[in-house]
Amino acid sequence: MVFKRPSAQQDGQISFATIERPEELLGLFERTFPDAVPVVPRLVESFFERPANSMVTIRCWPWTRDGRVALLGDAAHALVPSYGQGANSGFEDCSVFAACLEEAGGDWERALPAYQAARKPNADAIADLALEHFHELRDYVGDPAFLLRKRIERKVEELCPDRYAPLYSLVSFTCVPYVEAIERDRGQQWIIDRLAGMPGIEERLDDADALYPILERLFAERAAEPEEVAAGR
Repeated sequence: MVFKRPSAQQDGQISFATIERPEELLGLFERTFPDAVPVVPRLVESFFERPANSMVTIRCWPWTRDGRVALLGDAAHALVPSYGQGANSGFEDCSVFAACLEEAGGDWERALPAYQAARKPNADAIADLALEHFHELRDYVGDPAFLLRKRIERKVEELCPDRYAPLYSLVSFTCVPYVEAIERDRGQQWIIDRLAGMPGIEERLDDADALYPILERLFAERAAEPEEVAAGR
């Protein structure tokens, strides 16, 4: 079999530029993704038979024309795959368009402008989140401070599920619009910031009885000063 390196403009110690032979590919996977090797039987062939593809984000406007044609899904707002929301955002397009069409009594000339006005801000929001999440996965998943914040988030959600939901949960497991999810998370991060800055917080996370009163106080402070919290002060 003739192997050929996929075409890509990526260089570095771990990159397409350093994977030109089967042993280099297998060595990378055995060191970094050992559990994947047994379940990808044609790993070498699949890698070298297919060129590397770029990840793209599509932002365009308008999405409709003449009250007769509309773009939905990737045609209007393709995303990088890191948040796993490409298909979901496309399904939301369909749901919102159906609601707009029903509200307009079947009048496409009224429904299409309403559809694109409702969906464009949310499509831009999830595109931004997908890019941010890519950098998060690439740069921070091994950072102790980042991991501590995620641990704090899980604990707060566990103790106060009716008052706190992490951004990822809002995006992935609810129908909350992306723009609203981001706004809610901005206020919530105030609480995570306060907890992360407390001395000995790692030990306190294992003591729900001691942590819960602290959360009650923080939620009360946040509710008392919503404007300052929203501004990140």
